[in-house]
Amino acid sequence: MNISKQNSLIPVFFIMAALFFIPACGCGDDDDDNDADDDVNDDVDDDSDDDSDDDADDDVDDDADDDCTEAPASTNENTLLGLHYLESGIGGPARQVFLTALDEDPGDQDALYGLILADTLLNFDTVGIVAEYISYFLGDFIEPDRLSRDEDLPDSGQGFIDALIELIFQGLTLQYVDELIERVPQALETPCLSLELEKMSMYMNYDLIAEPGGDDWDYGEIQASAAVNWVLGGVVRMITALDLDFNLSIVAFFKSFDFGDYEILDLAAILTDVLQNLLNDPAYPDLFTYGEDGLEKMQQAQIDLGLGFFHAAGVYDHIRGEIDDQTDDILAYSDLNGNSQWDDAEPFVIPPWGPLDEEQMAYALAAEEIFDAVAVSILDNTEYDEDSTTDTPLNLNDFNSLLAAAGIWPILPNVEIPLNELFESAESDGPRQALLDILNVLDLVLPDPPPY
Repeated sequence: MNISKQNSLIPVFFIMAALFFIPACGCGDDDDDNDADDDVNDDVDDDSDDDSDDDADDDVDDDADDDCTEAPASTNENTLLGLHYLESGIGGPARQVFLTALDEDPGDQDALYGLILADTLLNFDTVGIVAEYISYFLGDFIEPDRLSRDEDLPDSGQGFIDALIELIFQGLTLQYVDELIERVPQALETPCLSLELEKMSMYMNYDLIAEPGGDDWDYGEIQASAAVNWVLGGVVRMITALDLDFNLSIVAFFKSFDFGDYEILDLAAILTDVLQNLLNDPAYPDLFTYGEDGLEKMQQAQIDLGLGFFHAAGVYDHIRGEIDDQTDDILAYSDLNGNSQWDDAEPFVIPPWGPLDEEQMAYALAAEEIFDAVAVSILDNTEYDEDSTTDTPLNLNDFNSLLAAAGIWPILPNVEIPLNELFESAESDGPRQALLDILNVLDLVLPDPPPY
């Protein structure tokens, strides 16, 4: 299948990567529903577990544990103004008034929830700024006619990268990322946290990309916001940690490259070849080596990325475990048979696409496997490693489900790729060498790249 046919599905991966695992607070969500494995509370394998272990919220021994009473909606003028800003997709002013509201009342749940969403909007704005800046840079400095004339083309990208880091990443992104992640634990400890928000307009590079809305903004959307920011923070910390001086001809190549002209495996082979050439260029021996404080930043990036992917995988459990009315949920499933639980044939509902079609669901389920495998490999040998005695590298055949979703025979072999080694080496060239090792493995198992 030609990759161009999948372009509309690329955002599915982005949104799903932003999703986060819901812990067992379960407001409106009974424990262990629709499980194959029963818990220890009632010794019966059913869809109504925990009937002998009621929580403290309603003091009734029943099958509807974890009921709770939502806090009344905030009446703080600043909070209400902030919610209006969110509905209009204006993150900066929303953030300011939510901070003011929390100074006035640290227990204002709507302001706390709103601040997390506002920081997320601001980071989408930042991505848009980055895209615009890169577009301007490419359009102004790297035009094909200039390349053909060999006219005043800079041979290094370091100045471009340094400006990007100084102007945007360090000043804006990490500020909002760190603020959001700091607030998330407080939000998750708040009983029955929810928010009524008619919509939230999300823009990127001035284009409306999604406008999710509903009365049931709860823990799922909070942790979805946290996950996308964890991933974004990890990427930014990697950029600030590494020397990224490179030959700008690679930028010109990608500007003119038509990704839709190639099959997926051929495309992977081309990208592997391009990156090998880039890293083996003797004119740029420091590419992808540590800069100042590089090791510390890379280790933090490892945690950020690992947790982001881990919780992106876990969100599937949240969607499958919901038992309340799905019509007003943001992240949900289509309850086609009306039995208030997820069944195998029922598609997920993900904004901005709504109910996923059969092809999109295949990609989404393949992504679940990949997110989990990537997270476990990145977090190997960290404090979050659940089995420190066993190495858990990513395996190339973990991507076979993705190939199958694309209609390609799953031919990727059993080849281990230890992603954690990208972050752990104390040697300044550790990340560079780890990436070269990964590319060399891919070069062995992928087909020869076609002419490009």
